Amino acid sequence: MNPTQSPTLPYRRHALILALTLALASPTLSAATFNVSGTCTLDSAISNANTDTDTDGANVGCPAGNGADVINLAKKATYALANKLLPTISSVITINGNHATIDSKALYARAFYITNTGNLTLNKLTVKNGYEQKGGGILNRGQLQLNDSTITGNGVYAACDYYCFGSYGGGIFNSGTATLTNSKISNNTADAGYSINGDSGRGGGIYNSGVMTLTNSTVSNNKTLGSHYRGEGPMGGGIINFGTMTLNGSTVANNSADSEGGGIRNRGTMTLTDSTVSHNNAPSGGGIYSGHFIFSSNTLTLTNSTVVNNQATGGGGIFNAQVLNLSNSTVSANKASNSGGGIANKGVLNLTHSTLSANQAAKGNGGGIFNLHNMTLTNTLIANSQSGGDCVNKSGGITTLQGVNLVEDGSCGADIMGDPKLVTLLDNGGITATQALLADSPALDTANKPLCTNQDQRGISRPQPSGGGCDIGAFERMTSIPNTVASVVQFFDNGILTGTLVGTGNTKQSPLFSSALRNQLLAAGRYKNQNQTASACSQLSRTLKRIDTDNTPSSGEYVTGSDATALAAKLAGLFGPWSCQ
Repeated sequence: MNPTQSPTLPYRRHALILALTLALASPTLSAATFNVSGTCTLDSAISNANTDTDTDGANVGCPAGNGADVINLAKKATYALANKLLPTISSVITINGNHATIDSKALYARAFYITNTGNLTLNKLTVKNGYEQKGGGILNRGQLQLNDSTITGNGVYAACDYYCFGSYGGGIFNSGTATLTNSKISNNTADAGYSINGDSGRGGGIYNSGVMTLTNSTVSNNKTLGSHYRGEGPMGGGIINFGTMTLNGSTVANNSADSEGGGIRNRGTMTLTDSTVSHNNAPSGGGIYSGHFIFSSNTLTLTNSTVVNNQATGGGGIFNAQVLNLSNSTVSANKASNSGGGIANKGVLNLTHSTLSANQAAKGNGGGIFNLHNMTLTNTLIANSQSGGDCVNKSGGITTLQGVNLVEDGSCGADIMGDPKLVTLLDNGGITATQALLADSPALDTANKPLCTNQDQRGISRPQPSGGGCDIGAFERMTSIPNTVASVVQFFDNGILTGTLVGTGNTKQSPLFSSALRNQLLAAGRYKNQNQTASACSQLSRTLKRIDTDNTPSSGEYVTGSDATALAAKLAGLFGPWSCQ
């Protein structure tokens, strides 16, 4: 051996060769992919994915699972569950639905049960006609992700004798972690049954006792029904929450409950941002019922959200029994046959830069707000109550005023009274509908500036113009035209002036609709100037849908006329320069 050569080199070389040999000999762990068709059934695919084995036998049916597995369903196929339940989900599985449907009608059972070790992702899949005591469509105790999926026509039932129990989560029961994105929970039912006592019938669409987030999703046309002589009746027509729940850019609409919370029943911690609660009904809390007299930790927070056209006996829009925070939000056109058309408060209510308008209750019972406990108003506007008065304190209700507040009838010790010159609820830009202020509104530039929020409900920076005063309520009126949309706004204004562009609807509605579309144009330009490109591009897309280009205006279109097509083209022409995707 060369005396200068290290004696360890041969050993290192042999070790390297051995390591490479072992690496080449060992199989690489990777997810298995199952294409459900022919002999590879959905049932077998889930079983193999759960166990990482071939439960069908070698070269028969589906291959063995391997780690986090993917199951592909046939495009637009329907998988009718008739003979047996699908296996529980106990591992990491993604099902790509390709717009397929899983129908449990013949089996009379739910489609998916996810255990605490399971992690299920559903993409572009419809789950319907499931039926169980908990989670008619899906029961999740682990992790669940729904993307572009629909849970519809499912139901839960109660077991009843003297006492009814069960019937939780007509569409989904979640005690784990669930994320829903661009998904729909619709036409599901929680049947509480009829008995002397019980706590059944909770969450027609969703029952959550875990952690759940909804983004750009819709919960609609769900219901809880039934009654108990004693005990709590069916509640949470759309959603009931006992855990932690967040809604972003989502809608809860046209749901009903036979007791509390037509749209939402909250008994946990719940946050709504850029969301809408509309056209729900229940005896108490038509839109939302939040809080419980026994528990003191229930909190509901609404930011940049709208509660509209809900109905109840008490608390047409919202019934609050614990802590309710509203910021940059609108509560409009809700009705209560008794008290609290907009809001009935028996807890702690904090309203900041919010607008309550056109709500209705019985005479003297708070068309806008019926307050029985503690309420704080900050730069808030309450007006146009159809009956019941704008703001009513009863039975020791205490109102604290911060900043400058406008209450049209002067109730609750308001700083300013009189007509605020509000426009009806419309799309003025942003994700949720708002009520714009006219040019001569007393709410303009009069809010307490140190207490102003940084933006209004639409995400427009306060104040407008910069350096001035900000407006009372949820809407900040823009007077200047952003340079990014100056040419489009000029074209629009000229069209309105010459009649080549007109607002849709009757004589009274036409100027309101055209003004709202102008507000949308200003909002798009302001987002762009604030370097919020995604919001600006999204606003362009939404505004394009408000323009009638075939001279046959439909519902939701705000502007028509001979120059409507040219206006749409000018908007579309901004997508490139604005780097819209």
